[in-house]
Amino acid sequence: MTKKQYMTINIKGLDWKIFVQAPALYKRKHGADSAAITYPEDREIYFCTDRVKYGLCMHELGHALIESSGTTSANITAHQMEELILELIEEHYFDLGNWTRNVLDYVATVSRKK
Repeated sequence: MTKKQYMTINIKGLDWKIFVQAPALYKRKHGADSAAITYPEDREIYFCTDRVKYGLCMHELGHALIESSGTTSANITAHQMEELILELIEEHYFDLGNWTRNVLDYVATVSRKK
């Protein structure tokens, strides 16, 4: 049996897998133009160990929060998107901070093991 290589965060009833990768692996798998990437269709978020910061982590978790809201649309107006984002912040501000701290703790744990 292989050891779990990710952590899971439940966001609005959906489980998201959080992966942490060393710089060389991250660059090979996701490119060199980012420090983190979210794949909504797979509900997976990948972070590069040496470039993770609080704001970046919150940004990627924000993508997951919006995707988990079930209200995304290609036809959404700027006003509707503004309302969606602000409602999510209103309802999940503290959740977003807690998820971010949990991910940063996980990144630190994984980084120490490598």
